[in-house]
This record gives sequence, structure tokens and C-alpha cells, in this order.
Amino acid sequence: MLGTDEPTRARAVTPLDEAPDSTWFTNRNAVRRLSPTAIHNGPGLHRAPRDGQRWTVTGLKQGGAALGLRARDAAGDAFILKFDQRGHDEVETGADIVALRLLFAAGYNVPENHIVYVTREALESEESLRDEIDAVLAGAAREPTGAYRVLASRHIDGEPLGTTTELGTRADDPNDRVAHEDRRDMRGLYSVAA
Repeated sequence: MLGTDEPTRARAVTPLDEAPDSTWFTNRNAVRRLSPTAIHNGPGLHRAPRDGQRWTVTGLKQGGAALGLRARDAAGDAFILKFDQRGHDEVETGADIVALRLLFAAGYNVPENHIVYVTREALESEESLRDEIDAVLAGAAREPTGAYRVLASRHIDGEPLGTTTELGTRADDPNDRVAHEDRRDMRGLYSVAA
């Protein structure tokens, strides 16, 4: 027999039964329709990194499967630089940018990610990191020009609290009071992800 659980109404909604602005979601299109240019540019509150700029590598990216480095641009802003794996050109960079811009257009708060082209010569570091940088680059896809196509993900200020779960609430966050499966913004995310 199929399950017949009664559907539950969404919670964490406004009096008009809409998803309110939160740290996860902003009613961008409900307030003012985004132009194609605004969607293309994404959530950029800051200046986007430029192709060919110099980067100071501060370490390797921690966690996740993507090849990456932690670095600072000439202005001193922190980024994670993620590389496409050799043989999988544009998979990491292209998929991230497309998905991120769609989520941004739908109202979800996303990081500032941009595609830039970086050469090995533009990656400065202490001597102790050079072999590690070369090991990352050895597995990275290269453009015919010799440059690497990179996803530059701007560091978000604050301390990371970890991931969220699909069900329940975070025990370590007293402000997380509505079960995630019942939140209107999370239910909307299921539709976008489908």
C-alpha cells in the first residue's frame, strides 16, 4: 500500500503565505524583476576578479572533491580557486556558474563565484607551497593558451558553521526553529533542483 500521509502546510512564511527574506532566501523577483544582465552578473556585491591578475596562494582547498587552492587577490580579498579536472574541461566551472545563477535568479542567496583564467606564473606563494601548487595543476585541465580556467569563489565573511540537513533543525543554532522539510524556501528549492 502506498503511503497516505497528509501533506503539511509550509511554515516559515509571511502572512501572505510567501517565503520571507532570510539568510537563505531573498525575494528578488517578487520585489523588482531581475534583468538578464543582473542574472548574468549574479550576486556580485564586490568587484569581480580579472583574467590575468596575480594571486597569492595561501594553501590548498580543504574538503570537497574539486582541485583547488586558497588564495588572495591583489586587493587582499580571500578566494577559493577551483580548477576543472584534466579531461573534464568546464565541468566544475561551467556547472557551478550555471547552477549558481539559476539559484540566484530564483531568490536563493549564493556565493560570489566568477570564472577567470589564470596562468601558473600568476600564482605566487611561499616556496614551501610550490610543489603542492604544481601537484594541483598537474591534475587540472588547461586551455589551448596554457592558462587554467578557474572558478574564483569569494570567501564569505564569518566562521563556517557547517552544512545543513534536509530534515529537522540544527541543534547548535537556536534561531533554526522550523524543521527544514517544512520551510517554504526549502520546499521551493526542491522544485528548482528538479
